[in-house]
Amino acid sequence: MHPEALSLWRMHSSLALLGGSYFCSRAVEETQNPKLIIPTIAYQITTKHEDSLKKLSAVVGTDTNIGHKTLSKQFSQLMIRPLSKIPRSKARIVVCDGFDE
Repeated sequence: MHPEALSLWRMHSSLALLGGSYFCSRAVEETQNPKLIIPTIAYQITTKHEDSLKKLSAVVGTDTNIGHKTLSKQFSQLMIRPLSKIPRSKARIVVCDGFDE
């Protein structure tokens, strides 16, 4: 993990501004599957925003195979749609690192 990503993660986590995080590593095989990144982050965000949990549940309820769709489709359905209605005052950051590994 890059020091900058770790620093961002620590700072925003301590300020309760962290919406989610994902760190890829060659040493941890399950972090190398790109199809797990967006569902994992979407789930983490729902633990912080009840409104997004309802919206995400609706998406998954209508498309139970969303985890097998393209990353673009996952991003649109699991991130953009559920989060587009969250007020800016409740916005959080997502820290990702290691995609180049």
